[in-house]
Amino acid sequence: MLTSKSNKQSGGFTLIELIIVVAIIGIFSAVAIPSIKDMTDRNRLKNIVETMAQDIQLARSEAVQQNSDIFLTVDESAAWCYGIDSNAAGCNCTETNSANEPDYCDLKRIVSTDFSNISVTAANTNLASVTFTPTGVAQNTGRIEFVSGNMLARLNVNVVGRIRTCSDNISSFVALAQCP
Repeated sequence: MLTSKSNKQSGGFTLIELIIVVAIIGIFSAVAIPSIKDMTDRNRLKNIVETMAQDIQLARSEAVQQNSDIFLTVDESAAWCYGIDSNAAGCNCTETNSANEPDYCDLKRIVSTDFSNISVTAANTNLASVTFTPTGVAQNTGRIEFVSGNMLARLNVNVVGRIRTCSDNISSFVALAQCP
């Protein structure tokens, strides 16, 4: 009787193949992780700049709608915040309880915990407190700078209350113009 030899092929991977795949995954990870961090920083900045620009427009439109002054106050401390209020004394955006605090920001309040890893600076100290008149004019002008990682974005407010956003990292921000 004749017996035939059958060649059995193993269905698994060799150790060399496994090492090559792990090395390729490692290389892709090393390249992708810094890109993901930059993308996250970019999105954080974009979100806070857009939110603050909308809130400045809100303050301006509320001043016109209510026919009274509306105040935007920026606190630049490490746990930064800003608030919008109709109280002539302005508001303290660090206050958390509207019932017990007379200087609570009654229209809107944003705190740094809403936007992690962002630092804020009112580059012109005039902009730490902005008053919008019933005609929509801003009594203080200047810029606010936002930093996340190695990226910087600016929000400029002019005397008529117009807002302009820009970035020094133009290659990183497709949506923002180059700062002059």
